[in-house]
Amino acid sequence: LMAQMDVESNTTCCSAAISACEKGGEWKTALRLLDAMVTKRVSCNIITFNAAISSCEKCGKWAVALQLLGEIEQSKILPNEITFNSSISACEKGGEWEKVMLLFSAMTQNDVELDSITFSASMSACEKGGQWDTALQLFRVMAQGQVELDTSPCTSVVSACAKGGAWEKSLKLFNTMAQSKVESSSLPFTAAMSACETGNDWEKALLICSAVATAIWRTLPLFL
Repeated sequence: LMAQMDVESNTTCCSAAISACEKGGEWKTALRLLDAMVTKRVSCNIITFNAAISSCEKCGKWAVALQLLGEIEQSKILPNEITFNSSISACEKGGEWEKVMLLFSAMTQNDVELDSITFSASMSACEKGGQWDTALQLFRVMAQGQVELDTSPCTSVVSACAKGGAWEKSLKLFNTMAQSKVESSSLPFTAAMSACETGNDWEKALLICSAVATAIWRTLPLFL
């Protein structure tokens, strides 16, 4: 495409163009640019591939994202946490929790840094796939590490347990979170309430409602 416009094709220009396509949701154009780079023998780096994979992720094209990940490995380019996180997010959106766990394992085997995005997307995939026990295992790994426990992973693991019928585990998790380093604004109140509904435990539901009111009151401006 750039060659047709008589513009110099180099790695930086092409990567910027692919990134622009990613932000605009033009995944097909991003792939055409990537193919053109290969045809014109323009060097592709990890930034180029990450932008292409991210464009597929945003458009729900998980299979294409995995294909690009395979091309990275064949090119002997080292994938980083952005590469894997985009691929995991793509598979999560596609409901492919098993592929998500394979990617998660690949990250640990290759010493790629696991961050909050990794855990959030992985636990969300498990929640959607009804794999509450796997989501719980991921949460325990996350809690043991240096990754900050924010709203998304907390909600995913509590919801996964509740939806899987393990509502007691769900409420126990919520209680553990409330007593740990998790900020009150990040606590999954709605997911915990759903667990109470599943277990028909109205007394705990009232306690959580009280906790919600307390958390909201603490966030109000001092002048109110």
